[in-house]
Amino acid sequence: MEPTSLKENFVAQLEKLDKEISQLRQALAQRQELALKLQGAIEAMQLQLGEEPGETSEPDAVTEATAEAPDSGIEDDD
Repeated sequence: MEPTSLKENFVAQLEKLDKEISQLRQALAQRQELALKLQGAIEAMQLQLGEEPGETSEPDAVTEATAEAPDSGIEDDD
């Protein structure tokens, strides 16, 4: 394969990956927001039931979802 066509192929792959990464970040942000809302609802229910918020352990998925995602250092154009 010629270097020029190889470069064009790599550029196209990179653009496609950048788009996918952007979409995944957006989906992650939406799910993190939902996890926080659910966590707040659970704590409100615990207060209504006379329990201390945080008395029961949270599922690992909530803890992981609400943890801040590491920054990859790649700038988004969105």
